[in-house]
Amino acid sequence: MAVRSPSKARQAEFESAAAEFSCIQEQRQRLFALIGDYQRALSHPDGAGEALGILRAILPRTEVYFSLVESMLDRLAPDGAAQQHWENRRILLELSTTIERCTRSPVPATMAELSHALDGFVLGEVIIRLRSRGAR
Repeated sequence: MAVRSPSKARQAEFESAAAEFSCIQEQRQRLFALIGDYQRALSHPDGAGEALGILRAILPRTEVYFSLVESMLDRLAPDGAAQQHWENRRILLELSTTIERCTRSPVPATMAELSHALDGFVLGEVIIRLRSRGAR
């Protein structure tokens, strides 16, 4: 049985997908590095102000990450993409609402308020990982 090399167009498609996936992974790593910083700030009794500042940095990074993932999903799994878009919008709204509420309040943000700000995002990542394990 002879094995043929992929056509130049197919090879370019593979390379493009690999580059896109690599970019998504890089954005994800940057986002999770910020989440780690956020968790460390929350672990300090007086870290609420620092945590809020990091949460402000997490929001645009999350928007970029979601945008990249959604772009890939739209092409590879359009039937399931709509639900993911909705979930991502919900998580972004939750994050921005928490930031706005904590920023506008005359009382400094509490650790309790901030500690749950990323629950939706983290839960979504856990669900993705569990689904991918089940697909193996």
